[in-house]
Amino acid sequence: KKKKKKKDVRTQEEVMTEFDAALDQIGPFGKVTREKVSKDLSKLTIDEKLARLVELAPEALDLCSEVETRSQELEEVVKPALLAHAAGDIELHPSGLEYLQLRHRLLLVYLLNLGYYLYLRALKTPTSLVAAHPCIRQIVRLRAQLAELEPLHTELEPAIIESVAAAAAAAVDDDDDD
Repeated sequence: KKKKKKKDVRTQEEVMTEFDAALDQIGPFGKVTREKVSKDLSKLTIDEKLARLVELAPEALDLCSEVETRSQELEEVVKPALLAHAAGDIELHPSGLEYLQLRHRLLLVYLLNLGYYLYLRALKTPTSLVAAHPCIRQIVRLRAQLAELEPLHTELEPAIIESVAAAAAAAVDDDDDD
């Protein structure tokens, strides 16, 4: 009689389970993923949260500041001027109107792309994928266009603000007379 040796035979299911577990450790680009450790961020102080943000995405604070500045310009200068012109409260030269419409579109698209970039970063999209995303080219292109218009904007902004303020004051005076 031949003695059967008990071999270490694994079933196909066991092999596939082990293979799946190994694949779970490999990211989408063949990189080993890190084990996620949950951390309760609600218990961190504001300074600790900001330090963590700077660590994970150093550009985020500057971009958030840019979003705030450009949104403020859109809401306090460009949009009120366009609305006042549409209502007939202020008269704009055709080239001035074209400039405001252009600035309005540039700011909207720029803010949209910045918001999408920040969204990608919030999703923890790998930096290499974010860097290759088309929104980056758009942000760079739009930033260059806004920089090119900056001297003209610096020159026109005080007059635009003054016209909108005068129109708003006139509207208040008209309401008081009624």
